[in-house]
Amino acid sequence: MTVHSVELTVNGRAVSGQAEPRTHLADFLRGELGLTGTHLGCEQGVCGACTVLIDGVRFRIEIFRLETDPAWSLEVVDPENTSHVWDEQFASDQDALTAAIKAIESEGAATFMRGDNVIPFRPA
Repeated sequence: MTVHSVELTVNGRAVSGQAEPRTHLADFLRGELGLTGTHLGCEQGVCGACTVLIDGVRFRIEIFRLETDPAWSLEVVDPENTSHVWDEQFASDQDALTAAIKAIESEGAATFMRGDNVIPFRPA
C-alpha cells in the first residue's frame, strides 16, 4: 500500500496528513483530519462536492482508464463543464496524479485550461 504526504489549506489553516492515492478528498478530510462535517456528494462529479478551488480556479480532475486500454488518462473539467484532456497518457493513475500536482505546483491551476484539447459537454 502506497501512502503519500498531503498538505493543503482548509478553512484558512495549513493542514497535512497521509493518504493513499485513491482516497477521496472528503474521506481524507473526515478520516485523517477529523473534519466530520464534510460529506461525499453524488460521487459522479455532478453535484459539485468534489470540485476543488486552486489559485482561484474551480475544477475537477478526473483520472481514468478505459476497460480495453492499459494507459491512464487525465481530464480536467472546468466550471463551464468543458473537458480539458491531456494529450499525454500515463502508465498508472499515480503517474497521472503526480503529473497533475507537478503542473499545478509549477504553472498554477490555469495550466489545465489552455490548449486545443477542449471537448464541450452537451446537456443531455
